[in-house]
Amino acid sequence: GGEANGLDLSSVGMGVTVSSVILVIGWSLSGNVKLRRMSGAERLAALAAEPPAGMGAIVIIRQGWPGKFVGMDLSLDGRRVAQLKSPSCVRVLAPAGRRQLSGYMMQAYKSGPGAPQAMAVDVTAGETVFLLARFVTGWKGGLILEPAPDGTAARRLAERTPMVRALV
Repeated sequence: GGEANGLDLSSVGMGVTVSSVILVIGWSLSGNVKLRRMSGAERLAALAAEPPAGMGAIVIIRQGWPGKFVGMDLSLDGRRVAQLKSPSCVRVLAPAGRRQLSGYMMQAYKSGPGAPQAMAVDVTAGETVFLLARFVTGWKGGLILEPAPDGTAARRLAERTPMVRALV
């Protein structure tokens, strides 16, 4: 069954499928950038540091298995600040006021699960805001950016999550 001119069509189909999967994985990872991770001591010092006068800090924590190896690009007020793989976090300093945080996975998506998502973030001088970022699979899945419901628990999570240096 499944032969044409001595060619096993099921083997050809399997080869095409495997090649397609490899191509999609390679394309998904092609936008990844190498960011320098902080040591544990550097991470704890960054989380304990007071933001400079007139500034606040935003800590974004990415957790979860789906899309783990695909970089999640994060921009603040239109300026790229980090790329997170899961699990990792980043601390970004920002002037006090309402800021726009956006994130996307896989630049080619204009809609669908990897499409850009955005949220307003109110930054208060001298304070740290904790946000959670994750990728959810399924029909209603996609990139999720949301405030951490409990700042104390989020700080503890950030203290044990690998931290990358912000790009700014």
